[in-house]
Amino acid sequence: MKIGKRTLSDSETRTVKLAGGALLVYLVGFVFFEGKAALDSKATRYDEARLELKTLETEVLKRQKEVKRYATLQESWGLSFDRIGSDKVVSEVRSAIEKHASTSGVTLVNTRESVGSSNDRARVHVTIQGDTIKVFEFVERLSDLGFPLYVRRFELTGGDDGPGKVGAQLTIGVLDYRKWAKGGTNV
Repeated sequence: MKIGKRTLSDSETRTVKLAGGALLVYLVGFVFFEGKAALDSKATRYDEARLELKTLETEVLKRQKEVKRYATLQESWGLSFDRIGSDKVVSEVRSAIEKHASTSGVTLVNTRESVGSSNDRARVHVTIQGDTIKVFEFVERLSDLGFPLYVRRFELTGGDDGPGKVGAQLTIGVLDYRKWAKGGTNV
């Protein structure tokens, strides 16, 4: 082997070849281990990204299920969540009950509002009179008004107007979903 103007001896040639081979092995090993470390870190990041994607997919499915449930509730009860959250909901409930009484064929004797408990925004006290069937239809159709209502108290009295006529005193609670969202108790 000749380097520049000088010829290398056999032992020098062997040394150069051996050093070149050792350098080649070192470079191949270095590239292999560095490449393996880089691929391992990318694989770890990929696995973490897939796990996060699965978590997000699960969360999205859960939210979609909740949206469907709320839509079903809203449709079946005729609820308007914007209206439920308004500050005027109690007066709207009272007005809806008064209209419902006039269309149900019962006589509305008295209505008044009072402060609610820990579960409801307010209570509406209603006194009605009419035919027995009409009074019970009035109570049954309260769920059709589109508000989150429940009958807290129902007291039936005999009517003075003749047979088949009754009077009823109801205490109707207007649920407050804002308190439930903060961990309030259920009715």
